[in-house]
Amino acid sequence: MEQEPEETFRVYALRWKNSASQVEPPLLDYEYGHLFVQTLDGVYYEKLCTSIERSFSEIIQQGEMIEEGIKTGKIIDPYAPW
Repeated sequence: MEQEPEETFRVYALRWKNSASQVEPPLLDYEYGHLFVQTLDGVYYEKLCTSIERSFSEIIQQGEMIEEGIKTGKIIDPYAPW
């Protein structure tokens, strides 16, 4: 599963968690963050790979901050396809 081009980070994260919550046996709380970060690419993975011990909601908050930083030009995404 990957983030769609026009999909916000939060929408992607919640869509991923909804899908992951259907796994049997159920994932443990810490596994959600670890596995979710593994699905990320580029600057999101680079910035969040050290956050795998945080709660899933904290990872979403950090991802949204990265997303906002990219939009405002405060974070340069060297992986962007432009």
